[in-house]
Amino acid sequence: MRVRKGYSPNIPVLACVLLLFGLPVWNPVGAQTGATPWPRAGYDLKNTGRTSTKGSATQELRWKMDIKEIIHTPPAIDSDGTIYFGCNEGTFYALKPDGSVKWKYKTDKEVRGAATIGADGAIYFGSNDTYFYALNPDGSLKWKFKTEGEVTSPALITPDGNIYFGSFDDNLYALNPSGQLRWKYNAGGNIIWAPSADDNGTVYFPGGMSNNVYAVNKDGTLKWKSDLGESTYSAISIGPDGTAYAGGKTAMYALDRSGVQKWKVSTKGWVYTTPSIGADGSIYFASADIGTGSTETGQLYACAPNGSVKWTNAFTEPVYAPITIDGNGTLYVGLFGTTNKPEKKRALMAFNPDGVKKWEVEVPEWVYTAVSIGKDGVMYFGTGYGSGGQGGLYAIGKPDASGTAVEDRDLPLVYSLENYPNPFNPATTIRYSIPQTGRVRIEVFDGLGRRVAVPLDGIKEAGTHSTLFDASGLPSGVYYARIEAEGRAATHVMTLQK
Repeated sequence: MRVRKGYSPNIPVLACVLLLFGLPVWNPVGAQTGATPWPRAGYDLKNTGRTSTKGSATQELRWKMDIKEIIHTPPAIDSDGTIYFGCNEGTFYALKPDGSVKWKYKTDKEVRGAATIGADGAIYFGSNDTYFYALNPDGSLKWKFKTEGEVTSPALITPDGNIYFGSFDDNLYALNPSGQLRWKYNAGGNIIWAPSADDNGTVYFPGGMSNNVYAVNKDGTLKWKSDLGESTYSAISIGPDGTAYAGGKTAMYALDRSGVQKWKVSTKGWVYTTPSIGADGSIYFASADIGTGSTETGQLYACAPNGSVKWTNAFTEPVYAPITIDGNGTLYVGLFGTTNKPEKKRALMAFNPDGVKKWEVEVPEWVYTAVSIGKDGVMYFGTGYGSGGQGGLYAIGKPDASGTAVEDRDLPLVYSLENYPNPFNPATTIRYSIPQTGRVRIEVFDGLGRRVAVPLDGIKEAGTHSTLFDASGLPSGVYYARIEAEGRAATHVMTLQK
């Protein structure tokens, strides 16, 4: 592994596109606890690819786990530092923070679906053996669900505990927390990528070869579909204003809340990377100009929310993995390097938000996955080389001595949420902590996933705060309080007893 520092980028005025296999989305239930540093591919429920945790300031190799197979998707990281991922050999791994194996679970075929961590610590993932799996934290099988196609789509878990994922049988599946089918929606094309969801619980996903982007209501009915006129090659990301972003064969597309195209940015190649969303609403993505061998190239784009191109960087190799954005705004980009020629790099690169390169770490294999960042700032990504060739999981960076990569040690380290009293009648105080100043929204959902109240929506300073929730007009039952701030989320269960 070789580290090389900085150059100034090409900044021509071109157009925008970014990353796919394993992108950091609206946080799934487990991820929404706030204590889970990297709950799923795409990071949160909106597939923003952005975390408030800062990546390590150093690029030294902490450890590498060598596997004789390709790792297609980025790892999920639990609150205790456990690292979850699968590989082409069909094994799903749980590693300790030092890289040693905690346990492993064998499926019948390749595991190409990234893991999602649930609120109860359960781990969810799909396999090419057509099953979608739920494992307990100790690695035992909780349940599995049979589909009619390979399952490579990472799961989306909403605050009500419902689970959404796609399959090569063209269906988007909605399961309840027990693994029972609620409904399925046929999109007329393989659903490979991770679904996403907006603040209202609308679920978004691409229809693959059907050319359509779909928005589906929580009951499985179609809200809208938008024909891009070409195949969609990325998951859907949701911006702060509800704009849906999707990558296609020749362009990056922006769709409004009704599915109407706002703009598109033409690219030099296919947009395999799910677009990532910066804190200021900027869109980052990459393209892969598919040629043969040495003719394959890539391009990194940064776009403003109105579709104007801020800058681009050209590469001599394609980019297939989504971009990760850390708490500093640093962009992490993996290069595929498809040949052994010296100009074809296989590397992880870090860029400032203005496109200036900070550093690069060269590796011997193709970089298949996006970067996942632990709460100590250590960065993890997966690699592979050829069909059934060498692969590995890398851990890069020196762990922060205090166990966090957040600069101010006096601030809360995670987005936490609680209420007291609990159970309550008819009012309760919701207490929450945020590590940085920004917009905070707290919503309350009933057991059916319907939003019943918004106790808070506004700008708050970093620290611990509280707000009152009055449920005088609501019936007894279980309710879910959900906080979202700066692209992260947490969910808490409350009980109203009248």
